[in-house]
Amino acid sequence: MTPHQEAFWPPVNRVLVADDERAMRMTLTYALEKAGFDVVSVADGTSVRELMLSDSPPQVLLLDWNMPGATGPELCRWIRTQTVLASCYIVLVTARDTPEDLVEGLGAGADDFVRKPVLPVEVVARVRAGRRLAQLQANLAARLTELETALSEVRQLRGLIPICAHCHSIRSGAEHWLKLESYIEQHSEATFSHSICDACMEKHYPDEPQDGLLEGGATEEAA
Repeated sequence: MTPHQEAFWPPVNRVLVADDERAMRMTLTYALEKAGFDVVSVADGTSVRELMLSDSPPQVLLLDWNMPGATGPELCRWIRTQTVLASCYIVLVTARDTPEDLVEGLGAGADDFVRKPVLPVEVVARVRAGRRLAQLQANLAARLTELETALSEVRQLRGLIPICAHCHSIRSGAEHWLKLESYIEQHSEATFSHSICDACMEKHYPDEPQDGLLEGGATEEAA
């Protein structure tokens, strides 16, 4: 397991407890499961990476600062390099309490701190808040992806368009010419409804009655 591998699956509604102390894992797992959370626990940094690279990475993570395999801050930095895990909410669990430790942890990518000895009720409250924020970020990211996809599918006419000076056909390829309306329909969301303007009506159909003129002086062309 190398720290350079990439995750391919978005996080799910699950909480990860990572601590090399068995008693701490059991305490946190019991409190969170009692509060209704789906919890998975591991004892080292290597297992954290494996889990985050699986097809169901947890959305909220409680990471001990000092663990074999990788420290909490090291895991924070690695997770923040994984685009698909961007919505994960990370809480560092540690006995460290100096301002320097706080700066280091937040700088590594942690969202929150829980200091040891932990209060289970505090952990549950912070995990609830973290899950709300993580879900909101995931929803926003999904919506942004939808908008970007929709925008990429919008067809627009732009640039220099070669058009015949006589028949007004447009060159669509090396030797391929399209009628004006066909070209526009293929390269935009517009469609055409054919009619006859007043000037053409008088020029081409001088003996035709003026009944059936469309609003604005046009009439529908006979099929």
